[in-house]
Amino acid sequence: MKRLVVVSVILCFSLSLVSLALAGDMRRGTIKGIDQENHTLLFSPEGTVDTFKMRVGPKVDLSSIKTGSRVRIYVEGEGESEEVKGIKLDKRQVIIGC
Repeated sequence: MKRLVVVSVILCFSLSLVSLALAGDMRRGTIKGIDQENHTLLFSPEGTVDTFKMRVGPKVDLSSIKTGSRVRIYVEGEGESEEVKGIKLDKRQVIIGC
């Protein structure tokens, strides 16, 4: 019985690590530009002045996103293979100053 419990715990822990690895990366920031034809966008991460050109996956709908929109993007891959797999408008309020 103890062996079954231990194996179950190890299995659950392993599966949770796999799901975290597959989840990708979420980033907040502002859309600086959209290229519908090439399915790319210019993204400026929150807290920086940098802007990055990012490939957008074919299943991502860019029609509801506008330049200047504050968004959360969901990215998979690294380096040259990095691709946006999802975009959601970020409804958080930003407080600047006191």
